Amino acid sequence: MRPGEAGWAEAALQACLRELPQTMTLAPKQVTVVTAWTTPEDGFCLVYRHPQHPGRTLGYRARFTPGDPGDEFEGPEAFGFEVANFGVSEPLGSVEWRLRRDHSGIDWHGQLDDELPTAPAL
Repeated sequence: MRPGEAGWAEAALQACLRELPQTMTLAPKQVTVVTAWTTPEDGFCLVYRHPQHPGRTLGYRARFTPGDPGDEFEGPEAFGFEVANFGVSEPLGSVEWRLRRDHSGIDWHGQLDDELPTAPAL
């Protein structure tokens, strides 16, 4: 299954959600997922709370973007694994200075467009 094909984004999201409880970065604490949804077959969004950033609600937009010509595409399992381990469970670090807050108070990072993702009703 390739990015853009029907079901790829849902498979990637499910792989991420399965991986999050197993990430070693935060053990024994865990990221708490508030809500998650797929975007038009190229990725997904997560709204979550991170134990090292109490009082904040964070959003992460994960989108498959092809790299250099000749790069292999990522299967949904590998993509979900990478997002869980390196996009969501890691503390924000320098990303904190690039967060973009939406009208709901969610601080977004990841592969963002000019317009921030809109979370379904929480």
